[in-house]
Amino acid sequence: MRLNLVVLVLILVTIFAGRNNATVSFTVKLASPEPPLVTESNEADTSRRSLRANRQLFNTQIKDEEERDITVAQILKSSAQAIRMKAKLNVMLARGLSPTRVLEKLNVARVTDKNFNNFARYYAKYLAKYSNKMPDQPKTAEDFIMLPKLKEWLGQRLLPWQVEHNLKELAARDVNRYIQLYIKDADNAIILPRLQKWMSQKRLPSQFEYNLNELGITDTTRYMQWYMRNGGEDVIYAKLKTWIDKKVLPPKIFEKLKNIGVEDIKTYARIYYNMWGQKQQALSRRNIN
Repeated sequence: MRLNLVVLVLILVTIFAGRNNATVSFTVKLASPEPPLVTESNEADTSRRSLRANRQLFNTQIKDEEERDITVAQILKSSAQAIRMKAKLNVMLARGLSPTRVLEKLNVARVTDKNFNNFARYYAKYLAKYSNKMPDQPKTAEDFIMLPKLKEWLGQRLLPWQVEHNLKELAARDVNRYIQLYIKDADNAIILPRLQKWMSQKRLPSQFEYNLNELGITDTTRYMQWYMRNGGEDVIYAKLKTWIDKKVLPPKIFEKLKNIGVEDIKTYARIYYNMWGQKQQALSRRNIN
């Protein structure tokens, strides 16, 4: 505390010393101007211009002093606020006040709140001093705010795109990481029932992936693997049989498979060629008979 007061005194001395030097300099300029050489015909105009220049210089000096006064006041105010906040945080730390209580006292709800950095400093010191009290607590101040929110939203059964919106509202710095954490916990409770519903509707791979994107899931790889394991292959086989009945020629099958979102196009194109060959052999035998 004493060190902070000494710093404030030094700031004040430096600023006021600068003001006094500026005032003296200004006084000298006004007191001893060099008189210009003039003739009788333009003496009056020269006097008026000299008075106008002196008046402008004086007004400029007054404005500079006012701005300097405002700067001094702002510095003093900011320094005083910082000292009070530091003292307040130290008192709360000494009392062992929980981070949750400190969040409430500092009125911090999002990362962009003005007291978030103060809370982050308090949280770091609290973890260092009371680590035995909080062995499983989040490692950062932002996680301390966001992770409970994820659990709250999971209880509300929010979809990933809704969670993403809420995270942006709270100014989360790494939205994607929190989304992935949420999806990991939401798989069985929220996402799996929807996957099962879509599977019962025999949706094509492209439709299935589109629905996942609608939920706010951008990395669909493992969900598409689940789709193939749980009936996706049957959906694709059914589509191949439909194309056989419609007599879709094999060369066109690559584009057809691509349009419905099949990932392993070569494998299913080979299957279609075999189906097409078997169909042609059956037709040939029928014609012979």
